[in-house]
Amino acid sequence: MKKTLNEIPDYNLSTWMTDLGIKLDKLKPHQLTLPSTHNAGMDKKGIGGPVEGWIACQNDTFPFQIAQGARVFDLRVNARVYNGTLSGFDFFHGPFSSNRSVLGLIKDCNAFFKNDYKSKKHELIILQFQEFKNFRPSDYERLLTQLTQGFSGTGSSTKIVPRAASDLTIGDIRSQYAGHNIIIASDKFGSNSDVWNDITHEWIGHDIPSEQELDIFIDQKTRETNQSKLWSLQVVRYKILYGAMDISDYIDKKFEPDAQALINSNIINVDFIENFSIVPYCIRASLYKAGQLIDKDPPSQPTVHDELWHRGWSTYFITFNASIDNFGVDHYLYSINDGEKIKVNSQNTPRQQLEFEVREGQEYELKLYAVDVAGNCSTPLVKALKGFDPPTGSDKPLPPDIVYSKRDGKYACSMLIKHSIYNADHYIFEIYAEKDIVEGKPVGEPILWNIASRWALGVMFTNLPSYDAYLITAHAVNSFGRTSDYAIKRIDAYRPSVTPPSPPSNLSTSYNSVTQQLTINFDGGGLNRTHTLTIKTDTEKTYESFYSGNAISVSLSLDFTLTLFAVNQDGNQSTSITYTGSTKETSSHAATPINGQTVLRQELTTGVTTWKGGHNIVKYKIHLYDTQDVQGGESGVDGKIIGQPLREEFYSGSDLTYTFNNLIPLKNYHVFVWGINAYGTVGERAYNSNYTYLHGDPAWDQEYPTVPSNLLGRYRYREGVLNVFWNASSDNRGISHYEVTINNQLYKVLDPPVLGAFQLTVSLAKDINYQVHVYAVDTSGNRSRTAAYYGDTSNKDTLSYSPTKESIGFTYAQLGIATFTWEFIHTSEIINLIIGEPGATTKQHVRVSGTATKASVPNLVPRKEYIIELYGTNSYGVAGESTTKQFFMPTT
Repeated sequence: MKKTLNEIPDYNLSTWMTDLGIKLDKLKPHQLTLPSTHNAGMDKKGIGGPVEGWIACQNDTFPFQIAQGARVFDLRVNARVYNGTLSGFDFFHGPFSSNRSVLGLIKDCNAFFKNDYKSKKHELIILQFQEFKNFRPSDYERLLTQLTQGFSGTGSSTKIVPRAASDLTIGDIRSQYAGHNIIIASDKFGSNSDVWNDITHEWIGHDIPSEQELDIFIDQKTRETNQSKLWSLQVVRYKILYGAMDISDYIDKKFEPDAQALINSNIINVDFIENFSIVPYCIRASLYKAGQLIDKDPPSQPTVHDELWHRGWSTYFITFNASIDNFGVDHYLYSINDGEKIKVNSQNTPRQQLEFEVREGQEYELKLYAVDVAGNCSTPLVKALKGFDPPTGSDKPLPPDIVYSKRDGKYACSMLIKHSIYNADHYIFEIYAEKDIVEGKPVGEPILWNIASRWALGVMFTNLPSYDAYLITAHAVNSFGRTSDYAIKRIDAYRPSVTPPSPPSNLSTSYNSVTQQLTINFDGGGLNRTHTLTIKTDTEKTYESFYSGNAISVSLSLDFTLTLFAVNQDGNQSTSITYTGSTKETSSHAATPINGQTVLRQELTTGVTTWKGGHNIVKYKIHLYDTQDVQGGESGVDGKIIGQPLREEFYSGSDLTYTFNNLIPLKNYHVFVWGINAYGTVGERAYNSNYTYLHGDPAWDQEYPTVPSNLLGRYRYREGVLNVFWNASSDNRGISHYEVTINNQLYKVLDPPVLGAFQLTVSLAKDINYQVHVYAVDTSGNRSRTAAYYGDTSNKDTLSYSPTKESIGFTYAQLGIATFTWEFIHTSEIINLIIGEPGATTKQHVRVSGTATKASVPNLVPRKEYIIELYGTNSYGVAGESTTKQFFMPTT
């Protein structure tokens, strides 16, 4: 604490939240510091016997814990099931249960509030259901029913605070939910309106940590102060032979009133709660945080500690001294040229650094403010960010140190320098003949020269005129044209080798039967060498300067022998290696099964089928069948073919669609497609009655929606939520809804799209894998194919800095799809593309991963002009500066 409380109000431990009155009203539950009893249902009086020492975590009953000031119960519940029948719920620790029950807990809480409720009307008791044992799926609902009836039914003395209050302040909860004092928190009861989200529980992960290990763990977990929901910190230690330890001295010191660990904690979960001063310390911390919110004193202005513009990176670095505040700085805000204010979290360090993209010749004005917890804002630090190197002083610059120099083959050499920025505006690197430098100074003209910025790390010359030795020099020049002394290194003469290079290895091939291209891979190793390849089939051909990964043309069904050797720059040859192979048909050349087939009766006498391309296919075979020639075909079933096709067609184009004309009106058909490989072997057809049965009536809605596009999942670790994005499908009669499954949990999305895009946000546990599947359903019940996305919920949150700005560098269109590219956008979680016609209000919003550098956009109309807007959004929801580009969609 930077400011201590001069006066602590009088309160009783058993009624402290009510006794403090309005002093806590401005805080939300996750901003309080609350004392919690670890394994609250496992007290010594409820266990007894020889196992008491190991499994007991509290000394006395629930009423005793409440009276001691505990306001959170950490609960581990066991379902008592005998012969398949549920007989009740008790509490457990490891393999043992106590004689405390959930019904007893409900009774004890009601008894507490029933006696003189007025003196306890503002107390909140949080039931944190931490662990469940022996539960069947139906038992969770039975436990919740027991809780809701016990606290809101006939005879209850209090009621449950609903989930809707979870983001309210304590004052709002007291006014809007008077008579509600119990909070139930768990993720096992579904999205019930009476249950708050699960409370994140931080535990070191093992029962017998050393004091030092526990200390480090607590410091790590209490460093951040920007939690937005309830979370608990378990502070316990055990002995190997006899259970929970009394660590009261450690806790009283670690969580003393001025400690960061106390102020930055929400729920502190301890054993034997009455043995410590943790309850009055938590009360003091909550009062301190309440005081922060009514603070009127602004922080001091941040000041510049150091600044630097780096030309090579087009980046301006500014390090500022942290502001000072009576309660501490919560975050900083900055703006560029009085634009949007961007939030940067305080790192609670003496100095903090910002970086901005500033290209050469650009100039911006930065304003930086400090903001405390109460929202008080400092006067701004105002600083010009200029994209040019400031002039140096007029003193003679210092020469650089040449730390590395080397002859790189016949005609090349390189050098690295350790430069002194002192008075260096730029560097000049030169190559001299040995005779042209005398006593450290040039006396002749340089053979080659190069100039580089003050940020250069070195130079490489690749066009030396001969094998001779040379002198390579470097000297600095300041802004006034004054030069430093010369740094000089000798580059030795090149001496041709007579040693052959090592031979290549790991020679292998892969053959594309469709293009009839043989790709050759090998490990070459070494610099300044080339490779020569000879291939012998029915003829022989040699390729010089051959590289791994190159492809050559080889006809089908041939045996071949490859011979490969290396040649160094002096013409010495390695021993050769050989490889024998064949381009004859193997299983790897098989045509892949057809997928993505659809059929549509366009008119009474025409029908069309489309499909997706596959691998190893040079042409397609399309059959039209009478339904009676397919088992179950008359009822639409896609079964075994038992007759001859009515028509057989072959197709080798790229549109992957075929239209049948002169069909019998109102007659139903089946249409099947096969792929044929380069050797003439036929692959497998598609199997799906929904997509091969051609209805006879064109009025029948048989057209399926298009697949939802640009499906993207992004998990925000600090919030514990998964955001799923996708773009709208299209359909001939309109989309009814979308169905989304996330790890087998089904969500139905009915909302209309915003800018042609959808978003679904769900809570998801941290550090797990997830699968997302989305499909569209039209008004006739036809389902599109499924779009899939796979990810995990590890911490990939970006920094809070505003994403950088990048221009759309290249656009192209192919097969009706426009593709846009850009340079990497830093600190971006999501890249956003907004596409619309000039002046139009209807636009399309496409989202891709924050690490992406391109995106494809379908359904743009040929010969129309569009305005494309590009910007990044970070994990804090902060959008970077956008850039726009005009785009004309060509006919493709």
